[in-house]
Amino acid sequence: MASAVLAVTGQIANVAQLAGLDAVRLIVLIVEAAAKARILKKNCRELADYLRLIGDLLEPLDMSDLKTYPETRAALEELENVLKKAYILVNICQKRSFLYLMAMGWMLEHRFQKVEADIERYLRIMPLVNLVDVQRARKANLQMGSLPSETPGFRVENEFLGIFRRSNRLHVEKPASSGIGVEVEAGPDLRTFQLSQLKLATRNFSHGNIVGEAEFAVVYKGRMDDQFVAVKRWELNTDQGLPEWVTEMKVLRKLSHPNLVRLLGYCKEENALHLVYEFMPNGSLQHHLLEKGKPLSWRRRIKIAIGAARCLRFLHKSDKCIVHRDVKPSVILLDSDFNAKLSGLGWSSAGLTRRRRRVSRHVVGTPGYMDPRCITTGHLDAKTDVYAFGMVLLQMLTGRKVFDPDRPRAERDLAQFAKPHLSADGEELASLMDPKLNGAYPPAAASQLARITEACIETEHKLRPTMNDVVKALEKIDAIRIGD
Repeated sequence: MASAVLAVTGQIANVAQLAGLDAVRLIVLIVEAAAKARILKKNCRELADYLRLIGDLLEPLDMSDLKTYPETRAALEELENVLKKAYILVNICQKRSFLYLMAMGWMLEHRFQKVEADIERYLRIMPLVNLVDVQRARKANLQMGSLPSETPGFRVENEFLGIFRRSNRLHVEKPASSGIGVEVEAGPDLRTFQLSQLKLATRNFSHGNIVGEAEFAVVYKGRMDDQFVAVKRWELNTDQGLPEWVTEMKVLRKLSHPNLVRLLGYCKEENALHLVYEFMPNGSLQHHLLEKGKPLSWRRRIKIAIGAARCLRFLHKSDKCIVHRDVKPSVILLDSDFNAKLSGLGWSSAGLTRRRRRVSRHVVGTPGYMDPRCITTGHLDAKTDVYAFGMVLLQMLTGRKVFDPDRPRAERDLAQFAKPHLSADGEELASLMDPKLNGAYPPAAASQLARITEACIETEHKLRPTMNDVVKALEKIDAIRIGD
């Protein structure tokens, strides 16, 4: 940021005079002004410290290049507009007296809160700005004749394939005549299916057999060997399908847990990839919690939460410390007895420990469940999953979507709306609970679940519990009965 300091001189008094300054230069001005604040020094210092970290992360980006494209320009300009307002606010604190604070302090406090909330809101979409930029670079390289593996968007070694390249049993090669260059060692418990078998099982991948859809894959219900199966199919018309298929195959074929969905086999023919799993007759947690599935009782919700938490604990404690990276209700599947089975491991990352974290250039996940720390810094570890699981617990409590545009403005963002109420008891907490529960839950258990949820979605990464802590808390909650 030092180079940016030299580029910006003079006192700037209003938004119009800030025109032409990018986000990094605006942050430099805010930090300088905050150091000279005469009133609300703590507010100014905390804002400056926060923005200094953001500035260090933004500085390597080519802002001028990003702003030449309409897809990314609008988001950056909105962030810059908020930073301009932040500078004006800090500048006021630099020039005003104690008497001004006495008269207008309440308003300035409110404006600090508003500016910080706006900055955080726009930072949430920065990963999408990066994604658009990556996709644009990929298209440009493809037009120049580059192979997909040479483009920025396909450099997934660290995130997806790095842990596999050391294995001589599963590797990615240049596509052969079949269009799929993946070799797999089936192993004793992993079947190799023929495409004709899967077509017969799913009625030729009939639309009526679709039971789920992911970003790059479709899941079909099928029947073979007198049992139902789930067939996940990736069309190889996008470069994301292959690494997702490889990762999910690699993880599931080596791991077994009562709450982890079981992989039965695979198929790779006709420019498509398939994985075959045990079928989950009760669908997903999302179906029952947020869609038209059968409402879940309190006991059943806690049972599901415990099962999913145990599976995440198992992944985190495995030899390679696997981080799921995309925990959400739609990947928590339910068997005939409503036991939770975790799925959707196509974006998972391995090889992380408490002392070793990964910095990911490409943040993945589902908006609303993504760890704010991972979004802003790229740092990835087990507590990335803890945050996402906390959002799932919050949905179990409230029965709400993580973002619902149909609700009043103040209630649209579930995390922001619910956080202030999670430490409450009595009627305040009751007003937050899912109406589908009809009040049939132990208040003491609801209060404890709210507390562990609040801890999981704590913004400060180090203050979040481990999944082992979460499992223990949920097991204690499960022992509480109505009337206790």
